[in-house]
Amino acid sequence: MKYINLKQIVRQTHEVELDTLSQDDYADRFKKLYDHDSEHLREVMAAVNFFPDLLKENGEYRIPIADGEFIQWILENYTSDDMKHIRKGEYHRVDINFMFTLVNGLDTLLKHLDVEQELRDVSHILVNQKTKYDEKVRLFNIQAEYMRLLHDITMLFEVPAFDLTYDDKMECLAQIDTLTEKYTDDARKIYSDIVKNREEIIRKNSYPITLEEIAFSDRKIQINNELYANEEFCMLQSELNEMKRNKGFLKHYEKERIRRERRITEIFKEIASKYPIDVDNMTKLERIMVLAEDAFSIHIDGATKEAYVYFDTDVSWFDEHDTMIWA
Repeated sequence: MKYINLKQIVRQTHEVELDTLSQDDYADRFKKLYDHDSEHLREVMAAVNFFPDLLKENGEYRIPIADGEFIQWILENYTSDDMKHIRKGEYHRVDINFMFTLVNGLDTLLKHLDVEQELRDVSHILVNQKTKYDEKVRLFNIQAEYMRLLHDITMLFEVPAFDLTYDDKMECLAQIDTLTEKYTDDARKIYSDIVKNREEIIRKNSYPITLEEIAFSDRKIQINNELYANEEFCMLQSELNEMKRNKGFLKHYEKERIRRERRITEIFKEIASKYPIDVDNMTKLERIMVLAEDAFSIHIDGATKEAYVYFDTDVSWFDEHDTMIWA
């Protein structure tokens, strides 16, 4: 296997422009192009949860020649509409073929680099968790099959069929209608059964908690009251929640999000330090919040008035919604 580095790919990408430059201007211009393209490549890979260090050896990019065009494709499409959606985390708006090119290209790149299968699988899982790629492909295939079925039925009944009577055609459509209705009912049942199964798993692997135990102690109420009387805290919290709804490009969003979250945490710690912890008067939920090492969610059954604390939760949800609860 032969390899090339990123400098060679950048040079190939901007060959037309670079060939017009004098020898004196070439070096400075190439350095600027390389720095920009290197940053752009890191940004795109970070946006899909891919680690560029997997492509490096001794700190330098080591790209199989067979994948050079793919890396060049990423650089050339940096400002395209689909890549902008990816850079903003708007994966649901990306064309399925564009997303396939990116995700499959990264998978293939690791394969050509002889990266261990287990590590490749982990990389694909991380990319998929971020982009929901596998989910999007399945939905696309289901929609395509529905459209193909509708097209086939329409075409069949537009083609002259002299041997079929009106009653024959109506009987055919009636049977297709019944079959379609059963199929959609079965599809809804599959989803419903999976939801029920998940709820059962949650109940079996969670900590039961009463609605009374979800309440906060007087200490927590005092801390909350002071937090939401703090203008800087409220301003930062409002800005953070607005940023989550309108992220823009992820590289800017992540930087500003971290800065605000750090300051919010500082304010919380400053206020909380005024109120000594009274373990004896802590509610069950507060003890869980203090002792928990991982994110958790609370499931409340409105019918039975039962609640469960569950730790095997998808933390990506928290980055998509307003954050207002503080431990």
